[in-house]
Amino acid sequence: MYYSSYNTLTSNTVSNNDDYGISLWSSSNNNTLTGNNASNNYGDGIYLSSSDDNTLTNNTALDNSGTGIYLDSADNNNIACNLVRTNTRHGFYLTDGTTGSNISYNNIIENGNYNATSGGWEWQFYSAQHRPGEAEHNYWGAGMNSSTIDASIYDDMREWDWKQVEFYPFETEPVQCHPTPKEPPAFTTADTAIALQIAAGSRPPDMRWDASGDGSVTSLDALMILQAAAGSIAIG
Repeated sequence: MYYSSYNTLTSNTVSNNDDYGISLWSSSNNNTLTGNNASNNYGDGIYLSSSDDNTLTNNTALDNSGTGIYLDSADNNNIACNLVRTNTRHGFYLTDGTTGSNISYNNIIENGNYNATSGGWEWQFYSAQHRPGEAEHNYWGAGMNSSTIDASIYDDMREWDWKQVEFYPFETEPVQCHPTPKEPPAFTTADTAIALQIAAGSRPPDMRWDASGDGSVTSLDALMILQAAAGSIAIG
């Protein structure tokens, strides 16, 4: 979308593209992107360049080779209730000139590279700009705390001890305004019985117990879960 205003893009699937999934260039004033799935693209999921005063809600951006949601000199946008997960480079990327946007109540999970030393994901949120920003009330993944969230955020002025991106308060459970996939459980021996019950049809299907990743829960999954609980294999 170039130089466009007052448009609504809703419930589209844009995936496996060579570049962006959805991009807005110099498109300001009440464009609304809602309920779109911009995933598995070679570039970024959703890209806004010099595009202000737009709304992005309930979109999914996952498994893109670039960034989930990229804001390039894009001001005063409302970005809430989106699922941004397992993108290769970043979850969010903000360049210089991106100010005044509301980035809150999003599920920002496992983007970038995991750092075993810091416990952070580099980089869930990357701010390459010389001005403060806010990313409050977002959910950053299971078990994340102030220290690991901070380690997952890059800001350009960190070396000057200027806390550029304010992320507190943050959510400790997935934000429910978007149908976020449930986190996989840490398996115990009790999960073996649950998997067997699902396989036998005495318990409702739940793909969290699909240990093999084949789209169904069978006795094989129960065996894998038992092995994972014993520490002999790793799942996930």
